[in-house]
Amino acid sequence: MSAPHARDHVASRPTWRCRACGIAWPCSAAKVRLLAEYRGNTPGLMVFLVTLREEATAQLAELNPSTPLPDLHRRFTDWVRVRSGQPSRSGCICCCPGDNNCTQSPLRS
Repeated sequence: MSAPHARDHVASRPTWRCRACGIAWPCSAAKVRLLAEYRGNTPGLMVFLVTLREEATAQLAELNPSTPLPDLHRRFTDWVRVRSGQPSRSGCICCCPGDNNCTQSPLRS
C-alpha cells in the first residue's frame, strides 16, 4: 500500500477525523496543504476554516449531544498566522503543537 498523499488528508464528516491518518482534522498534512493552497490569501483561508468550524460544531454536537465539544476554535483557526511574519499562538503544526520555538515547523520558512 502506498503512503497517503497530502490531498488524501480530508475531513471525514460527521466525525471530523482525517480520512488518511485518523487524527482530528485538520491534521498537520492538511494544514500544510491548506497553507500552500491559500498562500497569499490568509483572509480567504480564515473564511474557509471558520465555515468548516461552524459545520463541524453542528455535526459534532448532533453526533454526541451529551459530550462537551473540544476547542474547535484552536483546532480549526488558531494555528493560522494572522499577520505576515507572526507565528500563530499555537506554534508548531507539524511535530510539537504549541511549541513556538520549533525549528521544523513549515510556518517558520
